[in-house]
Amino acid sequence: MPEEKPEPIDQVELERRLQAGESLEGIEIGDVDFKGREFDYIPNFDWAIFTGKTNFQKAKFLHGVKFYQAKFIAEGGANFFSTQFRGKGGANFSGARFAGRGVTNFTLAEFTCDGEVSFSLADFSGEGGTYFSGADFSCKKGVSFTGSKFSGGVDVNYVNTKFGATCRICFDYVKFEAPEKVRFMNVNLANTSFYCSNIEKIFFENVKFKEILIFATKRKCLADEFWEERHIPIKDKTPEEIAQGQKDFYAQMEILYCRFKRNFEEQRNYHGAGDFHFGEMEMRRKQQSWWLQILTLTLPYKLISGYGQIWGRALAWFFGLWLGFSGLNLSLVELPKNKMHPTMNGPDISCSQSWNVCNGIKWRDSFFFTLNALTLSKDPNVRVKNLWSARGALALQNLAGVLVIALMLLAIRRQFRR
Repeated sequence: MPEEKPEPIDQVELERRLQAGESLEGIEIGDVDFKGREFDYIPNFDWAIFTGKTNFQKAKFLHGVKFYQAKFIAEGGANFFSTQFRGKGGANFSGARFAGRGVTNFTLAEFTCDGEVSFSLADFSGEGGTYFSGADFSCKKGVSFTGSKFSGGVDVNYVNTKFGATCRICFDYVKFEAPEKVRFMNVNLANTSFYCSNIEKIFFENVKFKEILIFATKRKCLADEFWEERHIPIKDKTPEEIAQGQKDFYAQMEILYCRFKRNFEEQRNYHGAGDFHFGEMEMRRKQQSWWLQILTLTLPYKLISGYGQIWGRALAWFFGLWLGFSGLNLSLVELPKNKMHPTMNGPDISCSQSWNVCNGIKWRDSFFFTLNALTLSKDPNVRVKNLWSARGALALQNLAGVLVIALMLLAIRRQFRR
């Protein structure tokens, strides 16, 4: 005779086992209604299987709660609407599975505990969607969704969700099977990490990122950029292994910035996309040695135009090169010997007749010659001395002019797109 499957325990038996500290591993639990209940101890629901309606609406966990590896497979979903999580014990939902046909509802939940809030490796596959709208994550030790999975192709909402200003929010290695149905709206993501997560099609609206000052201009950046210690193993590592770890970290950050850039471009938020383009290029530059940065023009790209984001900086470089090379060209270019220098008023005079007039005309000629050199034009009235240094200087001016003008035009084009 096959063993009969035990009946799910009711709420009375559940409370008895909780207060006695008995394990709930493999125990199926029927309908439970803890609406408004106040728990003055740390209830342990680890490994419990909720097969009936599960209602924790407006319940208060004063010292923490444990739902490690718990399963919510009831048709009614899991209701934690306006539930309060407090105390040093935190809220542990690590490895929990939300797979019922109903809604996984954490709307307006308050995670204000002193301990950590963990949804690491949790599986959100409920058919009714997952909602953290209006939830308050102001806990002191951080919030982790690391390695969790949002599957089933249903809505996932973080609308008006409050992420604490001092705690870290980690969505590292998260798998969004339908990222186009995930929404982050009116949310502060300044301390939020999306390291190695697929965020390309997630909908971001009115979200705030960390900002830093670059070339007197604020740009958005990802919190991971400042959390290297979280992703680079150091303990018992050789300097070579640490250096390789840093390079791998910057490579992953380049990919993440690229994903955010594409996301914002698709949403026609070109200003934000430009900031993430800067971050992408900066992470690429940090992977290179200093000589490779110069050889691949990555460093000049940053210094001249802020990776094509600051056209005014490229314009300033152009005028600086124009003035600097004009002074250099005073000794490198000359007029034809039979060329007389006209004055503003009066007859033509030669250089030997008036040093001051000739000197002023030389500066004028040098300015026009330099402008032509920077723009790849030619002036028939002046010529370069037949010296290798003069020829090399001219080639350098041609190259510098083309580079700066190209980067300036690129930055202007991106400015208009914004």
